[in-house]
Amino acid sequence: MTANRSRYDGASLSAPAKRAEDGRSFLISSKLSAANAGGVVRWLVKSGNKTIIVSNRVITTNGNELTYRAYALPVVTSNGTPINPSPLNLAQSLVSTVMFYSSPVLSSPGIPLSPSYLPGATGQGNSSTGNLYANEQENIIPPNTTLMLEVKNDGNENPASIELYVVWSEVNDPAPFQE
Repeated sequence: MTANRSRYDGASLSAPAKRAEDGRSFLISSKLSAANAGGVVRWLVKSGNKTIIVSNRVITTNGNELTYRAYALPVVTSNGTPINPSPLNLAQSLVSTVMFYSSPVLSSPGIPLSPSYLPGATGQGNSSTGNLYANEQENIIPPNTTLMLEVKNDGNENPASIELYVVWSEVNDPAPFQE
């Protein structure tokens, strides 16, 4: 099996790099504030008619304790504020089919998936407290799926500033692997 070759310089490319070069990869960035003692921030993700390959999720914050969790099948009252995705390759003209929203209104968060805990740290001298969550494990989201992402402020930073970065690629639903 030969490696994908870049159209720009002929170099071998990994699958994520090839998807980006082909214009099928996108990024969103969003910042929200969560009060302490259980305050939450939420983002809504609606996949379009393509399979989504999430390649990177990063959460940064000045807060000292957080819980991050995704939920499947939320019951949405209002989508919230749209977030426009940016393409990773500006030389291509493809448009994302994924819709991201900040601060959706829900009547039910949906089915909880495994949480990730960000236990926080204390600094010394002039350093600050904060958290970083980074997941570069690829996750597959089927077409026409709605997810809710939630970050809960379990610490004492009031309010905690929480930033979410997500990178994904959109591909046609692949056929089963054949050897």
